[in-house]
Amino acid sequence: MVPWRIGLAETYLWLRDRASAERWAQEQLDRAARVSRTRGLALRLCASLTATSDRIMLLSESIDIFRMCGDWYHLNAALDDLRTAPAEIVDQALRDAPDDAQPTAPTGPPQPWTSVLSEAERRVAELAVRGYSNRKIATELFITVSTVEQHLTRTYRKLQVDSRSALPARLKLLKSA
Repeated sequence: MVPWRIGLAETYLWLRDRASAERWAQEQLDRAARVSRTRGLALRLCASLTATSDRIMLLSESIDIFRMCGDWYHLNAALDDLRTAPAEIVDQALRDAPDDAQPTAPTGPPQPWTSVLSEAERRVAELAVRGYSNRKIATELFITVSTVEQHLTRTYRKLQVDSRSALPARLKLLKSA
């Protein structure tokens, strides 16, 4: 499927016809496969049209999709959109987040994060939390991108998180334990 509706929505946005842009972006989103580059593009466009805390949710989902699809260009663009989101929108999104969106404490007695993660996993996790891409982490630590991905996979499993966006809160919880 050619995502022509996204191009049309972007054109309407450029022409300052917000209603038409929203209509075509939403139509593309409704037609896109659950995990596809097209869905990620539509989510990112919908986020740019939203001035509420939903913007963070839409961007987060698009980031996850771009990461799964390996679309590094749009992943970085969506991460930039997230970094430049107005502070009041981010604060509202944090207030609106359901309790189950926050990471839960690991079962059993709390362990310091240094005993949970290996030294290599801890270094990779710290850079990931700072917003480094997998490629940048690999360059910084002189390892391959594949090794970074393996460390992150093990880190997610050990810390019982399912996405990169949940990693900062989990590390904070473990550091305070």
